[in-house]
Amino acid sequence: MRVWNKTLVMPSTESVATSVDKTFSEHARGMGGYPCSGYGSAAEFFATYFDASERLQSYDAFLTAHLPREARTLSIASGRCANEMRLVSRGYCIVCSDLEPVCPGPTRALFPDYAFMKWDAMADPIPVDRFDAAICLSFVYLLSPDALDAFMERVRAVLAPGGLFILDAAGSPDHLVANVLHDVVLPLDARLSCALFNLWARARGRERRVVRRKHHGYRYADTEFIAAARRHGLVLEAISHMDFENEWMRMIAYRRVLLRVPFVRAAMRRVGRRIPYVRMFAFRCKE
Repeated sequence: MRVWNKTLVMPSTESVATSVDKTFSEHARGMGGYPCSGYGSAAEFFATYFDASERLQSYDAFLTAHLPREARTLSIASGRCANEMRLVSRGYCIVCSDLEPVCPGPTRALFPDYAFMKWDAMADPIPVDRFDAAICLSFVYLLSPDALDAFMERVRAVLAPGGLFILDAAGSPDHLVANVLHDVVLPLDARLSCALFNLWARARGRERRVVRRKHHGYRYADTEFIAAARRHGLVLEAISHMDFENEWMRMIAYRRVLLRVPFVRAAMRRVGRRIPYVRMFAFRCKE
């Protein structure tokens, strides 16, 4: 496990909580808010919140390959529920859950089978009715090792015997390439970009920017997730690595300059196989 610090370039007048997100509002702010635009139709919703995201499409590929359509499934920390509504629109039975719903009225208007329960996966009582399956996407990076262990125990309690748990690691692994990227390359990239922007801003009387570091969460090796699950009776059935460019896109120089250089994208995707942003696991609950 490695602490995941995120390097941010932001206006000097703005502030950010430097600790890991602890509330729904802190997380929503870090995500840029949850506007309720793009809900004119189901097609518009998916075009806005699903179609352009390699990460969400990677989730969908794994989910449709491993999640039984007939299973009564709990989605933990479901957020905007884009992947969940994709499944619901295909006839899957999904109950979404989070600390707060995101745009519940517009979501229900587009998807009449949308079901939501307000549930804190780390603190609230375990639901009385067990689920055939549970999924958790883009959440566990927020959990310390002790919290991850507690989370796996609670997931085990949610599932019926023989139930399925699908987990997204929500970040690249604790690996040398990823560690150099996050701890060395991204801070240098941010400072250089910030300095160049401030030279431009000073000449034009614009607001300057600053570099801030935020404790974003934790990055775990695959083996750490597998071991934590096994301690609570969840046995690995399948694993898949996808989305090999997302981490490079954090680099301002990569987005603004390097992508214009021929063959760079293909080369970086090959290197990116060592730091996949999407790592999907399917665990089976022992009988």
